[in-house]
Amino acid sequence: MKFPLKSKAVMLILVIVLMTSIVSIFISSRIIQSTGKKNYTRQAVHLADTIAVSVDGDQVREVLNAVKAVYEAAEETVYSDRWGEPEFDAYLARFSAVSEMAPYIHLREQLRKIQDVNDVLSLYITWLDVSTKTIVYLVDASDEDFCPPGVCDHFFYEDNEVLKNPERGFLPTITDSEEYGWLVATGSSIYDSSDKRCFVCIKTHF
Repeated sequence: MKFPLKSKAVMLILVIVLMTSIVSIFISSRIIQSTGKKNYTRQAVHLADTIAVSVDGDQVREVLNAVKAVYEAAEETVYSDRWGEPEFDAYLARFSAVSEMAPYIHLREQLRKIQDVNDVLSLYITWLDVSTKTIVYLVDASDEDFCPPGVCDHFFYEDNEVLKNPERGFLPTITDSEEYGWLVATGSSIYDSSDKRCFVCIKTHF
């Protein structure tokens, strides 16, 4: 079946318009996604910085000292990838007294209030053991997947430079997974009155 020249021209124009629309939609979605990432990353960094100067660094130091005492006394570090195993539960039980400390309770309540107001997935304070590339949880304000004091993770950030210069904090790391969706994690340094450092890290979802 032959189409008149005019019909062919109209069909060609329609195809061009359709392809142009598809390309425009794709480009627009990528721009919107990129803008969203930048905005959430900026908010995450600002929030981490705000928390770092808002919490009492001396209280953080008390919790850190208590956690480090148990952590360093243990013959073996049992990491969170063994969550639910008897060895992990026994290891975590060593830190149970930290949860009853007044500084820990105060810091967790403070983080939870900030977390709720900012609609953040989780806020937590960690200590980075550079020598073993281990992230140790001190205070976690999460509602779900809560990490008690002493939970240890292997260092998973793309920002390896923080291992050489931990004082500057964690640069934002963005991940996308089926379980959590878009997440941005970042960290700022917390200093106590003696200018010794810990970390505050936050995660938020896109």
